[in-house]
Amino acid sequence: SYEAAFHGLIDRIPEDGLLVAYAGDEAVRRIAARAKCRVSFYALDGDDCGDVSPIWMGAIAPAGGGVTPIDLYGGGSMMGRVHFPMSGHHNARNLVGVLAMAAEGAGADL
Repeated sequence: SYEAAFHGLIDRIPEDGLLVAYAGDEAVRRIAARAKCRVSFYALDGDDCGDVSPIWMGAIAPAGGGVTPIDLYGGGSMMGRVHFPMSGHHNARNLVGVLAMAAEGAGADL
């Protein structure tokens, strides 16, 4: 199953590693709970995150000019607005996850 592949991936992340995971999916939360490393969750405003409080949040603002404005929050603080050229909640979630990984995993200054 696809869940078995994710279990295998998480089992290979070292204790000093990082897992950035989507908080709005119950299966992801359940599988991430077994990680030995630090887990940083992300989501969009309004996503059902169960009992998880995401560190990284995105809030889609009213669109205009052919871009999707997304307000990015990290640790409860507004990090800024990203003008994303793709539409849709799925793409917005992917962007928030990538920015979380860039900031926490690669030290990008957001």
